[in-house]
Amino acid sequence: MDLKPLSKPCLIFGLTILSPFLGCTNQFSMNFQVHGDGRSLALTRVVQELYTCYFTESVKIGAEDFDWQLCIPAIGQGKRVLAVVQDQAEAARSALKTKDYFVSTLRAMWNSRALDSDLVQVFTGESPAEKKLLNDFKSAKVFDISAFLPSFIAKVFNTRASFSGPNCYHSALAAAGLIDGERSRHVSSTEFELSLKRDFIKVDKPQFGDVVVYDAAKNRGHAAFYLFSGLIFHKKGFDQSYHYRITHLDHVLEIEPFERQPSSDSGNSGHLNPDPGFKTKDYYHPRSFCHYDRQLSGARLAFEPIIDLLEEATKTYGPKGTIGSTMGTLMVTLTNNMLSNASLSGGGQREKWALARLRSIHDQIDISIGQELYLSPFAEPALINRDFCFHNNQFMQQLIQAIISYQNPTLADSLSPKALQAIISSQLDPLDKAKCRFDLFKVLEERGTTRRVRRGSTIAPPPPHRSPPADFPHEPLHHTVYSTAISVICWNER
Repeated sequence: MDLKPLSKPCLIFGLTILSPFLGCTNQFSMNFQVHGDGRSLALTRVVQELYTCYFTESVKIGAEDFDWQLCIPAIGQGKRVLAVVQDQAEAARSALKTKDYFVSTLRAMWNSRALDSDLVQVFTGESPAEKKLLNDFKSAKVFDISAFLPSFIAKVFNTRASFSGPNCYHSALAAAGLIDGERSRHVSSTEFELSLKRDFIKVDKPQFGDVVVYDAAKNRGHAAFYLFSGLIFHKKGFDQSYHYRITHLDHVLEIEPFERQPSSDSGNSGHLNPDPGFKTKDYYHPRSFCHYDRQLSGARLAFEPIIDLLEEATKTYGPKGTIGSTMGTLMVTLTNNMLSNASLSGGGQREKWALARLRSIHDQIDISIGQELYLSPFAEPALINRDFCFHNNQFMQQLIQAIISYQNPTLADSLSPKALQAIISSQLDPLDKAKCRFDLFKVLEERGTTRRVRRGSTIAPPPPHRSPPADFPHEPLHHTVYSTAISVICWNER
């Protein structure tokens, strides 16, 4: 939708503000007209601190006019996205009739013909903040339209991730349905870049469902999911202090009311770059909206089971804050060695995606261990490594078996749990845990494996299924580019 701010100021929140800064006189390029005449419903000062309301405008559908505002609750003030509709036609118009007209507006904004009007609820207010908003809008009708948001956004809006790691790239791709939103993790710039090239095309103007990339020409400084009329959904950084928010695409740098900033001790560089170049934006449109499958062509690579195991463990233990106490600090060295190992690299798309995924896993492990073990000013790396380098547990046994399977599949299949425990005790325990810098691949190769799988070699048939640790989720992964396929519902069939 085109945003065309008018030259005259508009009245919002009881203050005269130039319209380009608030987008309060937007013009929709849809099948209804917007009159940016500056009419507004003033908010009291108390409610101003609890909500940000956008789009004070008169909307015409057919012969009917009404004003409406979209009110976004501030951090900590609830999850409901509210639409405030002010009638300009017959005073006796029923709430149901108003709702039907308003649903028509939403259908146009979402470019959808199948949105269920029953999802839009006439709102009566539950929390103190919501009741204060209703008190300001006594003459209007307020609707809860949260159900119209994409499922990931509706679920996480105005909440924080339970752990540090999930970042702006993850939230943008998860909102678009291109990566697992249920079990989050960090998404590296490498993985994000591959997704942009494969899954999107660059466009001049954004529409619902597009990904907005900030500072795109330099370093992909930030990413967001575009909703409509200049509103975006995003997460400012990977630190768990940041909330998932809806704001104007030109306001992503602003500190919001009640927003908690990451401390300097958290090891976080999640503050957005205030460089003026950050204001440059590129827009990326999904290549297909309707029921498409995304499969990586070619046979599975020999080292992919190792990456699968690391990703599953990272998604399981990251939210629990136990990556260090379960997987160990050695995983930072292990994933870094795999990324720099020329024998694992190659020019194929499957190899590129596997290593991009590994880069994201490495970053998530590094962030999690930093948050779990190194936040104290008294943290001593040697002592932490001594206690948390690795653990003789079910995860480590599975990892040993996966690596040996990569080096020598026939030998790995003959190893019992007791044999795996013995390998850890005899081969790994004597190593210098205080430094925790040894190459696990080389240590296991010295155990006497007889054949290395060459770069790019595949496993045929796949290795037999092995039971995951007891606390691994047993549900299959959904909506991730690394599962067998991904189905994305066509937006205009919703």
